[in-house]
Amino acid sequence: MLQAQVMPGASGAPAAPQAKVVVEVHPNKGESKLVERALTEPTSAQQMLEQSGMTKKFRRMTVDLVRPLPAGGHHKIALTYDRQTKRLTSETDYALQPGDRLIIIEEDKTALDDMMEKFGGPLGFNTPKRGTTSRGGSFYIEG
Repeated sequence: MLQAQVMPGASGAPAAPQAKVVVEVHPNKGESKLVERALTEPTSAQQMLEQSGMTKKFRRMTVDLVRPLPAGGHHKIALTYDRQTKRLTSETDYALQPGDRLIIIEEDKTALDDMMEKFGGPLGFNTPKRGTTSRGGSFYIEG
């Protein structure tokens, strides 16, 4: 007959590794910081943004997800943050996995920058320009 008992674990025994995600925050002013967060239940990138307080702290931000690859290296995925709804778009609100890194960078763009991009690109136009100079040279501007 097989007998078994439950024995208390040794006090120096290492605990099982915990599934974690690193949240890397880069504000415009002040120092960047890294925060490790435990993944105790299924969590999306949007939920992690809310848990970290970034949706309240930053009005504008870029968000990237860096995921380790099984064969080594990392894959960087740009997530789309909508500042009006303060949410990631559903297409880019990925479920987080152990070892993921969420990189949050506060943007310093203004409403004027938004208008320039919407109505004419960064230099006020959005179609290529060709021409000649008064000295007979030619130019081509794309942007």
